[in-house]
Amino acid sequence: MNTINFNDFFSKNKDKISQILPVSSAYYPAGDNLYYEDVSEKIMILTKGAARLLTVDPNGRSGIVEFFDENSVILSSLMRYSGNITYILSFTEPSTLMSFSPDDFVNIKSHTDIFGEFLSAVMAGISDSAVKLNIRTAITACRTTRSKLAEYFNYMRLSTNSVRFKIPISMSELADYIGADRAAMLREIKKMQDEGLLISKNRHITLLV
Repeated sequence: MNTINFNDFFSKNKDKISQILPVSSAYYPAGDNLYYEDVSEKIMILTKGAARLLTVDPNGRSGIVEFFDENSVILSSLMRYSGNITYILSFTEPSTLMSFSPDDFVNIKSHTDIFGEFLSAVMAGISDSAVKLNIRTAITACRTTRSKLAEYFNYMRLSTNSVRFKIPISMSELADYIGADRAAMLREIKKMQDEGLLISKNRHITLLV
């Protein structure tokens, strides 16, 4: 288990980190897209706003890979081309992105305490992102819509430590994220509710079993 929560650490030390690291910061309006060649070999921190990582195939079909909110750590390596698939970081809200190169770490000579904590926090943030990607892979690997939903709901239960939680994205985005048809997903949620497995209302879920 990570001993440092990146979100908490960065929220408290954002100004200090900006002073000791040669970071660059850029603003992106909602709807802007960022490609790998724009941020090659960079570590990025979403200091404000929200974004999502999309895949786009040669036919223009897109899919959601991951969601990022404020103080998320994003590795540019996630956006590398894979075969014929293009990865895009798409901003869903007006956002500010801080970026720096791993090489910048080598030149840090002072502020060793705060810098050491920052490195640990970044590694914790990267680890959390990797876990989320692995979970998404496990969800999409499920063969049925119900099993995809069950896997996602179990993830939400564990991450919120509660059987009651709110789905943090729209139902259309959820269907895209788990790799299911939206209408089929909504029907399955209704079936699960009719069977007494859960209560669903306005994206609020209560698991009953």
